[in-house]
Amino acid sequence: FTGTVEVDGQTLAFGEMAKTLRAGPPALMDQEQRFLHALREAREFAVHDTGLLHVMDRYGQPILRLCPMP
Repeated sequence: FTGTVEVDGQTLAFGEMAKTLRAGPPALMDQEQRFLHALREAREFAVHDTGLLHVMDRYGQPILRLCPMP
């Protein structure tokens, strides 16, 4: 994926995301679409002491929880 994001304090907004047009197994393609949808809905974030990144929608509901890679 590649794209833009605007971050201001604890708020964020993703722009259009570019991705490859390669198709994969249906389950992976579904996962990709769900992830891209979550990015479009993202409005706020918080980083927990453990390093987990919590991303919330406009209502403050969690939509993504991401962890750092070693």
